[in-house]
Amino acid sequence: MPSISTSPTEEPRRGEDAVAPESPRHTDENSLQQLEFPKIVEKLASLLATPFGVKELARMEFAADPQAVREALDEVVEMAGLLDGGYPVPLGGLNDIRPHLERIKPENAYLEVEALLEIKSNLQAMGELAHFFREHKDETPRLAAYARGIHYHRNIVQEIDATVDPGQPEGIYDRATPELREIRIKIRSLEAEQAKALRQVQKRYAEYSQDEIVTLRDGRMVLGILPNFVQKVSGIVHGTSGSGATVFVEPMETLQLSNQVQNLKIRERTEIIKILRFLAGLVREVREDLYFGIRNIAMLDFIHAKARLAREMNAAAPQITERAHLKIANGRHPLLALKMGPGRVVPLSLELGTDFTTLLVTGPNAGGKTVAMKTIGLLLLMARAGMLIPADPDSEIPLLSNVLVDIGDRQSLEQDLSTFSAHIVRLRDILEKADERTLVLLDEIGTGTDPREGSALAIAILSELAEKNILTIATTHHGELKAFAHQHPRVENGSMEFNLETLEPTYRLRIGVPGSSYAVEIARRYGLPEPLIQQARRHVGAAKDKLEALIIDLDARIQELEKKNRELSIKITEAEGMRSLYRRQSEELKRSKQALKQQAAEEAQRILQDANALIERTVKEIRQSGADKSAIKAAREAVQAQKEQVEAILAAPETAPEAESPLLIKGDVVWIESLGEEGELLEDAQDKTKVRVQVGNVKLNLDAAGLRKLSKQPSESRVIRTVTGEQVDARREGVKPELDLRGMDSQEAVEATDRYLDQALEEGWEEVRIVHGKGTGVLRRRINEFLSRDKRVEEKRLGKWGEGDTGVTVVRLRKDSH
Repeated sequence: MPSISTSPTEEPRRGEDAVAPESPRHTDENSLQQLEFPKIVEKLASLLATPFGVKELARMEFAADPQAVREALDEVVEMAGLLDGGYPVPLGGLNDIRPHLERIKPENAYLEVEALLEIKSNLQAMGELAHFFREHKDETPRLAAYARGIHYHRNIVQEIDATVDPGQPEGIYDRATPELREIRIKIRSLEAEQAKALRQVQKRYAEYSQDEIVTLRDGRMVLGILPNFVQKVSGIVHGTSGSGATVFVEPMETLQLSNQVQNLKIRERTEIIKILRFLAGLVREVREDLYFGIRNIAMLDFIHAKARLAREMNAAAPQITERAHLKIANGRHPLLALKMGPGRVVPLSLELGTDFTTLLVTGPNAGGKTVAMKTIGLLLLMARAGMLIPADPDSEIPLLSNVLVDIGDRQSLEQDLSTFSAHIVRLRDILEKADERTLVLLDEIGTGTDPREGSALAIAILSELAEKNILTIATTHHGELKAFAHQHPRVENGSMEFNLETLEPTYRLRIGVPGSSYAVEIARRYGLPEPLIQQARRHVGAAKDKLEALIIDLDARIQELEKKNRELSIKITEAEGMRSLYRRQSEELKRSKQALKQQAAEEAQRILQDANALIERTVKEIRQSGADKSAIKAAREAVQAQKEQVEAILAAPETAPEAESPLLIKGDVVWIESLGEEGELLEDAQDKTKVRVQVGNVKLNLDAAGLRKLSKQPSESRVIRTVTGEQVDARREGVKPELDLRGMDSQEAVEATDRYLDQALEEGWEEVRIVHGKGTGVLRRRINEFLSRDKRVEEKRLGKWGEGDTGVTVVRLRKDSH
């Protein structure tokens, strides 16, 4: 990645005044309008945070260089990582100071106080922004490169702070210069003398005064005199009040003092201009550097807007390829994702450019054909413009040089063109411009004229595009085109799924299956008389009716197979879960058996030790008693009691207590022969080979023949702790300082993180890594939200360059939280 120099004479990577490289071929304006790309641009504009980003947005290009596109996408991924991690970028508080910078270009130019304060505020905001990216340079190296071109210029801020204050006269401190201080001292002294003299004059003219008014007019102190008595006051008239009830007169007695004050104020303004020129000169010295910083801020703002847009759409960075191969995995229409939320938009998946280059999509009206086609065009344009797309990160976007579109009614009254003629003119232009580096999108090809002739033209056009290996997606209702797509080796059928029970579209795109228009079926549903329906079928013709019927029957079979496939997938998942559960339970039983053996060995050792101690004690007592009969008898009885205790332990059954009754009903406590455990029956066992049993926190399906009823009642207080295989492995191998959440959904990931933090604290780890991957950013946001609220977390940050970047969150744990 090229670095950004901090020299004001060098340009940023995409500077405002830089000479733009020769632009690649752009998508024409008609195509942009028909795909509604300007609406994406409008949304981006609404997300800009500074006045500088607007110009950068206006300069947006559809890049042709793969490395440039990948770098632009990586920049957005870095910015989105900051936002997902809860680090808001400080782009606020920036005003457009470029007019001020332009105004001080001449050597003697100066700025007024308000402009200087705006510059100071911007410098402070620029310093904060640069500091922010220095703090995050490890996880955002690309963005930090822009920030290195943004400078604070502390000396200018300090000079303005020491000189300018809106609360001071003329906005400048007295201490700004010794000359200004001296002038203002004289002004205040003369104004005090003037006010004293004016009060004395006012007493003399009190009977002529209007409420003893003393005010300023044009910077001079004047008296308010009643109009009828103006001639009685010696002085200079400076005007009247708005109502004419007061005439403002400056008495001759204060005129000389007033003249002196005015002369000093002129000197004051001259001194202030010198100060303002000095400050403007400081700014002028770094003017080019400020322009340079503004251009870098504009780029950061532009990237920030793209990251905010990506978060709203749940977007990810696709793979960029130079070959003409398009792969969309779970792509969603960007504008629909913004309007409805990404979770409510039906995704589409397709691959174009490997087995076939042309996809012909059929299906009913309002079934989503045009939306699907627009989705593909918009995703390609967004990726070329350096925007993340609402699709899975394994999607592949080719850097095609052009997207040519013909969508909608192109009737032109001004050019005297009918709808069909306008389409033909557009198709002619597309055929002239299209090459193997072009994506062509054609909506309702061949419509607007005789269906047979329109179909023939459509087949000819699609054949031409397919022979040139031009990636093409077209929609149609013509049945002849379905057969053409089936026979041509570079063309494939596709269709929008239609629910045959409700006769409503599902908006799912299916590849390899032609669709029906379902016109007759929809007409029947909406109440057209059955005789008309049958007559329509006869007019369609037996062959075509039979073909449509075959398509509908095939559609029904496919939907039924997909339904069964989904059900089978659920059952397979359940079976895998049960197998995993049984495996863990088996491991638990093995460990329990080993523990019991150990316990039995320890018990036997204790009994042996007690027996040896008893024998030694007995022998000692016999010797001490001189073989007294009563002592011998007592010793024999003690040894016999110990022997009976051992025999009772050895004779204890290994299986469950004898069952009271063979009849098992719901709620019974049973002994499970195969597990050697107690459980509670969850259903009546009569006439059943398998029944559900609650064992601890686990529900199992077990053979009824292997269960024996016990006399005890279920114990509510008995808690069996279930230990998962993962937990056992963690205890056996030790908890590692890293948790990999990739492949989990948000809820599973949060639960796994919650358990892992406890284990990590028990293991003694102070810092751990949570691997959530980059992907769409959903998992990263969810995990960071959870960590932000968790009291076990001291601090967290995104991974540094080489640590996993934004795909990893590094967590420091509180030592006292365990």
